Amino acid sequence: MKFKKTFYLIIILILISGCTNNKKNNTEIKILDKAPSTLEDIYKDISKVLDGVGTIERINLDIDFKNEDKSTDKQSGEESSSREESKNPQDLQSGTGNMEKSESQNSSDKESQDSNKSSSSSEDKIDEKIKTSWKDVDKSLESIYLKWSEYESDGIKKGVSKDRVSQLKDSINKMTKSVEERNMIGTYEFGSLSLLNLKPLFDLYKDDYRGEICDLKYSIYQYYIKAISNDKEGALNAVASKEENINKIRLLIGDDEKKTKELEKVSTQLENLDISLNEDSKRVYILEKDTLIKNLESLE
Repeated sequence: MKFKKTFYLIIILILISGCTNNKKNNTEIKILDKAPSTLEDIYKDISKVLDGVGTIERINLDIDFKNEDKSTDKQSGEESSSREESKNPQDLQSGTGNMEKSESQNSSDKESQDSNKSSSSSEDKIDEKIKTSWKDVDKSLESIYLKWSEYESDGIKKGVSKDRVSQLKDSINKMTKSVEERNMIGTYEFGSLSLLNLKPLFDLYKDDYRGEICDLKYSIYQYYIKAISNDKEGALNAVASKEENINKIRLLIGDDEKKTKELEKVSTQLENLDISLNEDSKRVYILEKDTLIKNLESLE
């Protein structure tokens, strides 16, 4: 009798232990149900292409905050102007003749030549920065194709339809052609569309919210494209009704206070983008776009 009780007790303990282990295993599977690194890399490289075009646009519009050479040139110009102003009163007070006027003219000509050289040098540096930025974009494109070749078969096994594959490849090819032509608006258009076409792939992984980020990024870039084209209604429509994306991200980030705070920044800024359209300023649109993109990337 005692043997039977002991035997049943051992069986019960084994069953309880097995159930506990199964729960742990299920929890681990749930945590790991996120997109593989290859899909993540494709997303990051497409984002790099878009960021690269943004950098080139900033350089062209003289919003290149990292350009220390320009501040140096400006300081040099101010010193040159100061020297020129200090000379003029002395020339007026000297009351002398042609030799002094000639020297003053020679000095002015020299300063003008130096200024032209400085301006030419500054333009050369800007051109070089733009060329370097485009080369970086080219490298990101190559990485996209390599990573896609690694992921494609796995994605199809996971359940990606042929139509989804075709849509994504088509938008990536069009983005590549736009880069080849150094067409910034085309790169924004098809680069953001490539992100949107990544969303269904990320949605295959139930604990990954980057599909929602792809959707939001697409809307932000479309807002920017419409805004600089003076299509204000189209710009507003591009960022309208994004509450569903925001709510899905909110559910998946859970109790992460830092990410919740960043998400609220994005939500509030999206709601108030109509204010920026009143300025008709490309610089304003660029800064709004870049701020939103940075806040979204802090959620990754």
